[in-house]
Amino acid sequence: MDLEYDNKSFAGPESLTHPQIFVNGDNVYVLAESDTQGIILFYSDDSGNSWKINDVTTSGPSAKYPLLYVNESHVSCVFTENGNISITSSQDDGVVWNAPVQLNSQNNSVVEEYRFSTFPDEDHIIWTDNRNGNFDLYSVLRGVPDINFMVVPESVNIATEGYSFIPTKNRIKFTVRNDGEIPIENVRVDITYCCRDNTTKTTEYSPNIVYLPAHGAEESFDCPLFNLNFKEFLQVLRSFAGIQNITVTVDPEGKYEDIDLEDNSYTFGNEIDCLYAEIFPKLAFLEDFFI
Repeated sequence: MDLEYDNKSFAGPESLTHPQIFVNGDNVYVLAESDTQGIILFYSDDSGNSWKINDVTTSGPSAKYPLLYVNESHVSCVFTENGNISITSSQDDGVVWNAPVQLNSQNNSVVEEYRFSTFPDEDHIIWTDNRNGNFDLYSVLRGVPDINFMVVPESVNIATEGYSFIPTKNRIKFTVRNDGEIPIENVRVDITYCCRDNTTKTTEYSPNIVYLPAHGAEESFDCPLFNLNFKEFLQVLRSFAGIQNITVTVDPEGKYEDIDLEDNSYTFGNEIDCLYAEIFPKLAFLEDFFI
């Protein structure tokens, strides 16, 4: 099927149905359901003279009946899939979409038919739901739930790993809290350190958050900065020389659109530049030798 805008048409990659359109000046957004790829966004910033095409969903043709809303910061898409209704959004005109958030609290309760849901603005979504055996109307009053996780500042410290042949603080402990309205899943945490030459390196033992519930749930981590085998110990004596700080960062790739990015990382260090001596209290004299 051809899409047309202002008498200019272009052929979609396959059959396209259930189109939605939003126009703001020269910006044109067309959302459609394809027969094999799921939901696709066509975006033009020159009134339809040229188009960019991006996949909104990655689960294939099971994603159906897209709804579109655009404001000054987000392009949002609501869709139904396997009896559920979800929302996803993009901050770069559809190039990257965040992980979809399911809106119905009971699985497989949403009626999947055309025009059985609507998305009039960013704060309201309503759909037909049959969880009670008949067609009822359910809604959410906030289209995009707040996502807000953080590294708890007072939780960050370095510690010794039990017995070691030389007293060494080779572990970092910290806590991540999810103050948002939805759980977060499969999120990376990076542990990096910066040295005097302004080089930043990432440790090899950064953890992953598998699942962290919403509304203040916390998860604590105890991770090695390095392991206490002889070969690695000699390597870090050199690579940590001139170390000024250690930073813990949640979701460094920006998988989730956090409402407050400033507390997603916390930097541990001190003003008198003696972190190397704190990590290697008996070997601090080696730092100047390795720099």
